[in-house]
Amino acid sequence: MPRLRRFATEPRFVGRRGELLALDERRAAAAAGFPGLVLVEGAKGSGKSRLLDEWKATFRHEPVRMIESVVREPMFGDLPFEGLWPTLFGSDPPPANRSSATDGRHWQHAIVQRLVALADDQPLVLAVSDLHWGEHGIWSLLDMVITRAFHAG
Repeated sequence: MPRLRRFATEPRFVGRRGELLALDERRAAAAAGFPGLVLVEGAKGSGKSRLLDEWKATFRHEPVRMIESVVREPMFGDLPFEGLWPTLFGSDPPPANRSSATDGRHWQHAIVQRLVALADDQPLVLAVSDLHWGEHGIWSLLDMVITRAFHAG
């Protein structure tokens, strides 16, 4: 009696050529010294993560640094960009008075400085998921990164 073999495979990736082209164009512009922002949005389960995974595979052997992070649902006193800290600095965030606006700005500036420094070495792609949890703070952080990158370049 023959044995039945099963293989787990992902469905083929189809119909996203335009989105991949737009992402490639943005990456090329960034590599040429023109920083920018791309928002990949869609309903839960619409393929945002898969789109980014497929796109990342196209430049896996190129000198591009990829940083991925997820904005967590904030608990009382959490900063919206706190999840980036371990990715960028390799440690938990330093203790701080998280309800203090001064500490929040200090963390934000440290993250921005680190991202801009990393982008100086090679093109940087920062993929942040679940931005809806970040509300104003994460958008402010992204604005600072883009503004500093423009002025640094």
